[in-house]
Amino acid sequence: MSEDNDARPTAHLAPFSLRNQLYWILPITLATMSLTVWLLANPQWGGDVAAIVVIPINVAAVLVPLMMTYGARDAGPGPEVRTRKRRLKIALAFTSAALLVVSLVYWFSREEDPHDYLAGVLRVGVLKESYPGWNSVRTDGSREGFDVALVEFIAKRYRVERVEYVELTSREDRILALTDDFPGGPVHLVVANFSITPDRENAIDFAGPYYYDQQGFFTWQKVANLEEIAPGEVCTASGTTGNARLTELGWQPAAERSLVACMRQFLENRDSGLAVSTDVSILQAFAEDRKQDAQAPWQDVSTIGIGQESYGVGIPDNRPRLCEELNRTITEFINDHWAVEFDKHLKGVANKDEHIPKTTSPCQGSTLF
Repeated sequence: MSEDNDARPTAHLAPFSLRNQLYWILPITLATMSLTVWLLANPQWGGDVAAIVVIPINVAAVLVPLMMTYGARDAGPGPEVRTRKRRLKIALAFTSAALLVVSLVYWFSREEDPHDYLAGVLRVGVLKESYPGWNSVRTDGSREGFDVALVEFIAKRYRVERVEYVELTSREDRILALTDDFPGGPVHLVVANFSITPDRENAIDFAGPYYYDQQGFFTWQKVANLEEIAPGEVCTASGTTGNARLTELGWQPAAERSLVACMRQFLENRDSGLAVSTDVSILQAFAEDRKQDAQAPWQDVSTIGIGQESYGVGIPDNRPRLCEELNRTITEFINDHWAVEFDKHLKGVANKDEHIPKTTSPCQGSTLF
């Protein structure tokens, strides 16, 4: 045999021109990047940053082996080329499977459609303690009040068959009730004079606000400023922003489980310097409800106002789509029904225009486009 006959053909990879493949690579790349940017800018679709960023990574992991395989398709049948093709096919199959798994995880972990969430039986957390003008129980077991009117308005806007009011025994339960740790299962919403604060927003989300207020005081003597009320002589309900604010100011408030407990203590100590503090509108509505009680200084609801309260609708954490949907409904309530419900339920509350929000706040993770 001649040397030419003994020589074995050497396999070489065919040259691969990226320019010739742009007709299919470019659309895939643009579509992937557009999808990634859109998802990052619209977190209301439920994807977190890690899940979104992994999409182009996985697409690239598929495209690279695919292009390498394409480049080797015209090479000779040598064992080296066949081995390389086999490995590339395995890599391609693995990355395709990874991309499919990531896509499925993302899809099933995305936020539920708000219209589905607000359908059927709507469980709403409310304080067990009745607040006249806000949330109280009639003799027939039904509820009335400004907060109740907002809940009923929300229920009418969606496919709600029935509202189930879940009574919360403490204010601390307003956050717990929106988590899976709450006994009996989480509620859908909490509407309970629930002030929006940064600390609470770290645990849950809020829609709204739907009402503005300030912290006020019941006192036996007329006072012009907070300094005229001795530290340690102010009773507040535990778990409230009022209690936290007075604590920060060094006023050493005496905390009780409820406003009713504070009022009972207040009325039993007429000659003391004791005061009761919570939101002004709650105090004024309470006074309106009890104005026939001659023993109490309902006419002396202090005009001292400290701090700012913004009532919101509590919803579970990381629900930007739900927040934005409820914000639209709350805006409609503010524009078309707020004044009517205020006049109906909060007759004793002064300075009506100061309590109505002009607009709702942006949701956490709100849309950019």
